[in-house]
Amino acid sequence: MNDMDLCNDELLQGELNEILEENTDLITVTNTAKTISVTISPKILLQLYKALKLKVNVMALLITAHEQVLKHGLEFNSECAIGIDIKSGKEITRDVSDLDKKDTVKLVIPSNYKGKLVAIHNHPYNSPFSTRDIHTFGTMRQLHCLSIQGHSGVAYTLIKTKNTYLKGSVDKLSEVFNNMRKEEIYKDKTTIEVGEIFVQAIADKTGWIFLKGGD
Repeated sequence: MNDMDLCNDELLQGELNEILEENTDLITVTNTAKTISVTISPKILLQLYKALKLKVNVMALLITAHEQVLKHGLEFNSECAIGIDIKSGKEITRDVSDLDKKDTVKLVIPSNYKGKLVAIHNHPYNSPFSTRDIHTFGTMRQLHCLSIQGHSGVAYTLIKTKNTYLKGSVDKLSEVFNNMRKEEIYKDKTTIEVGEIFVQAIADKTGWIFLKGGD
């Protein structure tokens, strides 16, 4: 876990007990047509959002959003993004994509929205943040936290701890990542592993929090 521990374990457990009214440890999302079942852990998700100090009802809505984007992904083999206001838990935006058309989800935020947003979207191939994800997170001022729900159950979060934004284009980020993949020290690592190292390097430079949970 990141060393920015902004709420103690006792408070965390109290919030968890309120969210998990029936003491359910795992949420199972199933696509019966494809006989696919994926489990996600509310305990892990709670840890990933710990630094935001969210209200219990908002945290519960974020867990539901993870479940919804995963369910969409398993059923349609495409991405779904949901944007939620940090304070109220109100859904601000939602978008879906078509992976067969190599489409990507887009966060379209109302022009009059001035709050802070948490956005959750799924990645069917369980990869960490793409360069487009990072660029969106780093340039969209309302976006305070960006999360990924992988189809294996893995989850990632990026959280801004201060007003640090990226300059430059998404193409430049992609170029840096592609050059990194060619380096000798990464030749035995998977694309996902290199992606995690890349995101962590950006987080270290910007002061963002980058966390991973699940398998």
